[in-house]
Amino acid sequence: MDSILNICFTADHELFTGQNIATEEEIVIRPTYKLMEVLEEFNIPLCLMTDVWSILRYRELGIDSPYAAMMEEQLRYAILRGHDVQLHVHSHWLNSEYVDGQWKFDYDRFRLHSFGFGTNSNQDGQRIIALGKQYLVNLLKPMVESYECVAFRAGGWCLQPEEEFLRALAEEGLRIDTSVFFGGYNPKENQYLDFRHVPSKPNWWIAPKTGLEYEATKAESHLFEVAIGSYGFRPLIGIRRALFKLSRKRRKVEKSISLGLSMDRISSKLGISFINRLRNFFFQPIMFTYDSACKEVMLFLLSYYLKRFDCQNQELYICIIGHPKALTEGSLAEIREFCEIVNVKYRHTVRFIRLSDIPL
Repeated sequence: MDSILNICFTADHELFTGQNIATEEEIVIRPTYKLMEVLEEFNIPLCLMTDVWSILRYRELGIDSPYAAMMEEQLRYAILRGHDVQLHVHSHWLNSEYVDGQWKFDYDRFRLHSFGFGTNSNQDGQRIIALGKQYLVNLLKPMVESYECVAFRAGGWCLQPEEEFLRALAEEGLRIDTSVFFGGYNPKENQYLDFRHVPSKPNWWIAPKTGLEYEATKAESHLFEVAIGSYGFRPLIGIRRALFKLSRKRRKVEKSISLGLSMDRISSKLGISFINRLRNFFFQPIMFTYDSACKEVMLFLLSYYLKRFDCQNQELYICIIGHPKALTEGSLAEIREFCEIVNVKYRHTVRFIRLSDIPL
């Protein structure tokens, strides 16, 4: 029997965290429709990890923009077309303000931890999660009765310290987390994450009390991690990354045209320093992503997981991650080529599924 790797093709369905230069429709709505169109050619469902608090904040402030309505229309469209919609929370939206046509983001609130847990306030971390989940259920269950919000991805992957965070997710009925990628590390206080010591595998059960780094048993109060695919083994990261960059350059893959700026770029006039770029190049893991799409990267990660893990004797699940706001026609073409190769070469070894399809 051939080995099978289950892949969830996910999209962080969101605006930029720094400055949005183009219209919301150009940044996220149009490219998301295009991405769904490409994937539908191959019967691949897209799992939208939707940043619901951006929608709720537009509504709360009564901003004269079609963004909220367009996002809701797109979510309904996605569900009716057989795609998936799950919860993504960028908590900085809750205290951000809209001034003279521009968002003033509160970066001190970028991590959900900044609101605390168990505070009994209107902006408690667990309440923020609960309201986000309820919003999706209220919006989408009338469209598809079987719809369930069961999966979560933290904004900026900022899940740590995780005990209270994971407990809150479990208590709100979220059974799957998709925030972790092996080898990831960011020491910045308002973006902190450290996944260097988590299991280097696609899945494991997590008990809130013992945390991400320890494998737990299946239980109602535990979460199932469906990790974002990554290659985090040094010193080969830099070599692999250099080869991928050369491949993109040789094939003249279209570079993305910035429709906005990230939090890092907007908060630093100098942008990311050369030293930090060098450190990221050699030490940050290569993610299973279609951002700045290069099909060689995606095929390498796919082959890596099939060779490294026993997919034949156990059900394994992994996430591909990407952001519609970073898509170009060139990257959509790369995604299409990746899907075509998978459809021919790996059709008996790879299955694309929705996060909500995972039996727990």
